[in-house]
Amino acid sequence: MKQKAIKLALIFMITLSTSLAAAAGKKKGGTVIGTDVHYVGEFKPGSGSSSALGIDPFLGREMILFKVLSIRTEMKGSFALFEDYTAKRVTGGMAIGVPLFIMPSVYAHGGYGWFTDRAGLRRNGGTWDLGAAADLRISILSLGAHFTYVFAPSNVPDWAQVGGHIALRF
Repeated sequence: MKQKAIKLALIFMITLSTSLAAAAGKKKGGTVIGTDVHYVGEFKPGSGSSSALGIDPFLGREMILFKVLSIRTEMKGSFALFEDYTAKRVTGGMAIGVPLFIMPSVYAHGGYGWFTDRAGLRRNGGTWDLGAAADLRISILSLGAHFTYVFAPSNVPDWAQVGGHIALRF
């Protein structure tokens, strides 16, 4: 069931971002490159939780529609080092926000993850996330804070991320 939901979410995101990119044409926007750095809290049903530090570099393309809507498609890598295992993910997705001096936004990504425990056992599969952010935008620089909930494959616990990010917009 979880894998089917991930596939449907990916199809939806790809279709929507392609349609919006075509509709945007030559509207204002540009390339965005940056990284997220965050504290990660894992949720293990019935056995407590563990924490980690994570980093997610990203590359995207931002489009501003009608001066009131920012749409950013992005590709993202992800790395988190938990107490029990290492998580690596590659995802693609989209962020939608209001292009103000302090820009609120929501986002979703879907992709694939590689999860290796300390004994070398691999648990791989589809993964996706949902989140919200607020960015302070000064010229080409964007600084912000974010909260993300990550849905991992069924044999890996889900986790939440809280942290900051920095990006350059060209």
